[in-house]
Amino acid sequence: MVIMKRGCFDKNLFFVIILLSVIVSFPLHAQFPRLNFKSFTEKEGLSTNYVRSICEDRDGFMWFGTPNGLEKFNGKDFINYNHLLQDTLSGNYQITYDILEDKEGILWIATYSNGIILFDKNREIVTRLKHDMSDSGSLSSDLVLDVYEDKAGNIWIATAGGGLDLWQRDHGNFKHFRHDPRNPNSIGSNYISSVSSDSKGNIWVLSLDGIVCKFDPKTGQFENIILPIKSHDVTIRRGITQVIYVDSDDHVLAGTYQGLFILN
Repeated sequence: MVIMKRGCFDKNLFFVIILLSVIVSFPLHAQFPRLNFKSFTEKEGLSTNYVRSICEDRDGFMWFGTPNGLEKFNGKDFINYNHLLQDTLSGNYQITYDILEDKEGILWIATYSNGIILFDKNREIVTRLKHDMSDSGSLSSDLVLDVYEDKAGNIWIATAGGGLDLWQRDHGNFKHFRHDPRNPNSIGSNYISSVSSDSKGNIWVLSLDGIVCKFDPKTGQFENIILPIKSHDVTIRRGITQVIYVDSDDHVLAGTYQGLFILN
């Protein structure tokens, strides 16, 4: 299998497509314990049955992102915050792709086409971070698919079309990482779907067009690997994303709509 490269990657990288299959040789109940599930739907207080993202905050409350906005579950009831998050100016679609609570207890809410919503849940104050063509430090794109906080407390934003953004807390603006075809050490794509990090502090991202990008904060450079998939066309559809995850042994797993890849 040939793995194409962008930039120079000094390690032997092997991507393995995992084909999941189960050979059942004895009854299912012998393999798995019986689990009891409780279902929560609109009947129990959700504003919609479509839940796109989930976050547990430091106080133990559960937060759910839906196409309508944001909801909190306190263990008994659902509390709807859609009225606070509604953008009456643009009327943009509010589907929540990701929810992150940062080290200061602020919720970062990634929306499909409405940028980022910062929600101070204690004071119920909403702040919007959106793309502004007249401001070079604003969010690079309002189509946000992932928000990630690394071990150092840095907030990374995956956007579809604007590349990777880093929130500069001291300046209150974003630093942008965009693909430059003239620079092999730039990020490999501007269509970023997911962000993770390894134990050494390197940032790993996966793009919608099937490129794994590793960012070394010490050198400020990217190393890019193109996954061996059938198509590298960018696919942007609501509810469909690709995800990257780094486990405790620094194995990088990339989940795509064409299979699962593991980087050893």
